[in-house]
Amino acid sequence: MLVPLFVIFFNILTDIAQTGIVQAADESTVNATVTAQNVSVSVGPTAIAYGTMSVNTGKTYPNTIVATNDGNTIEDITVKGTDDTPWVLDTVNSAQDHYIHKVCSTDCGTVPGGYSALNISTGVSIKNSLGVGGTQYFGLQLTTPQTSSVYTERSVDVVVMAAAS
Repeated sequence: MLVPLFVIFFNILTDIAQTGIVQAADESTVNATVTAQNVSVSVGPTAIAYGTMSVNTGKTYPNTIVATNDGNTIEDITVKGTDDTPWVLDTVNSAQDHYIHKVCSTDCGTVPGGYSALNISTGVSIKNSLGVGGTQYFGLQLTTPQTSSVYTERSVDVVVMAAAS
């Protein structure tokens, strides 16, 4: 008696499914590697002093500050300011204890108005797509409040932040 071809094929597939034996003619390997992304920025100097200033006075820090991409990926660099109660970072200094802190990243000494007021939330971009090991120089400028309720040293820090581009 002749067995139809589809029955033979079905029996072969059933045997493979039950035994798990499949023969391959060839195989190859894909070598896969991965590196964890490291977003990192350092700054220098890490401390500056504007000194004693009169109220309603502006002063540019005389030296540049450098941010360096210490990570292993291209980064966007931003700078934001901070409050120091009762002093509040603002874009104008018309209210008591409201001060202004600004940053500049290009032509700081030659372009009037090249400084941008900092904020405490998102910050101000000073460099997009800073390469690994790359540096970005920037300057800072501070304007004291028109009137102040305190006359002790204030910590008007700036925070330099990096994010992957």
